[in-house]
Amino acid sequence: MEALSVLAASSTGIGAWCAIRGDRGAGGRVLGIAQRSLYCELGQQIVCVGTEEMGRGPLNVLLPRAEWAFLRDAVGRGDIVGFGSYAAEGRVIVQCREATVFKQGLSLSPLVRLPELRRIREFAAKRGRGPLVPVIRSSAGEDRTALTFEGVVADRVTRSLGLLRESWQGCNSLSTIQKAVRGLIGIGPGSTPSGDDVLVGYLGGLELSGQMNSRARRLYAEHRTVLADAIQFTSPISRAHLEWAIRGFYSESFLELLESLKQPGMRKIESCLSRVVEQGASSGTDTIVGLVSALEHGKEEKYDNHAFG
Repeated sequence: MEALSVLAASSTGIGAWCAIRGDRGAGGRVLGIAQRSLYCELGQQIVCVGTEEMGRGPLNVLLPRAEWAFLRDAVGRGDIVGFGSYAAEGRVIVQCREATVFKQGLSLSPLVRLPELRRIREFAAKRGRGPLVPVIRSSAGEDRTALTFEGVVADRVTRSLGLLRESWQGCNSLSTIQKAVRGLIGIGPGSTPSGDDVLVGYLGGLELSGQMNSRARRLYAEHRTVLADAIQFTSPISRAHLEWAIRGFYSESFLELLESLKQPGMRKIESCLSRVVEQGASSGTDTIVGLVSALEHGKEEKYDNHAFG
């Protein structure tokens, strides 16, 4: 019988920790593998295992570079990945017992004044990638001809963001949000489609702006309710990310970007934007599209005798 290989994780996200159930162990079915990470299905839940350079997040289990390289090669040979202490189903065990658990949410320090959203758009338009770069370069209400798959995605996102803008203005906001979410959920390529990443970014923007505006707080609650019903219509991997975003848990890089928006000046914001943009093939850019849109929509609307910014 071949000896088991045990790899010690340095960090595990709260979602991954719940999926692995501490150190009781579980065998994982690999759903997909990339250069820096792989996704495993544990029952009905998802765990993302990868190198520490990937960064912390609710689903992420992080390994030092050498251990990750070993795991990736083992999976390539057909070995099964196990978790916890016992992992009888797998020849490669990712041990999380000594790992630090990442479970941060947005801090309670208030957003006092918005930064220059135009400069954030310009930065993301220059450094961004993927089908939504045209969206970040233009106003959310601009129409465009969709002649390619990327154009169709950008057009759907643009139209849905227009509906989300309307949700700030009307009394029937819940119905409008439902229409917008139906237009976004599952749209686009990849394990986390562009529309889903936009929804994560928009949710983060609402949570942030809700710290200073009661209208945003109500919309944030409505978005969470609508998303909880809609996530069944996207991929299992994206559904797992959205489930934890609904609970207020985001990737560390996106969380740091949200916190940087509370501080004066652009230097810290641009540093955080650089890290977010590097996420996935286009996930970072797509998330920024959602975030900026939420903040812009809030800035346009007055409520409680004041507007954002």
